[in-house]
Amino acid sequence: MSIKVITPKTSRFESSDKVEVARKVPILSIFPEPRRLRQAGNKYIACCPLHEDNNPSMVIYLETNTWFCFSGCGGGDVIDFLMRLYNIDFREALERLQK
Repeated sequence: MSIKVITPKTSRFESSDKVEVARKVPILSIFPEPRRLRQAGNKYIACCPLHEDNNPSMVIYLETNTWFCFSGCGGGDVIDFLMRLYNIDFREALERLQK
């Protein structure tokens, strides 16, 4: 009895490489209102663009290229931010970040 190995057209490593490349895109480069960012040490503080916000509630951490909103939006990486900002799926966010 022989075992037939089926290999997909795109390997897992290729797709994980695309994700890693996308995660390295700085969040600051896709922030919709860069003039509203305020630097505070090694992070940036801003009003969250994901909801109506009058007081700064969002922090962008430069060292990890992640964000967090203290008003309930949560947080994540650059892919999560782009998905929420434009209401798009994971695949479309990856495509946009690779351009």
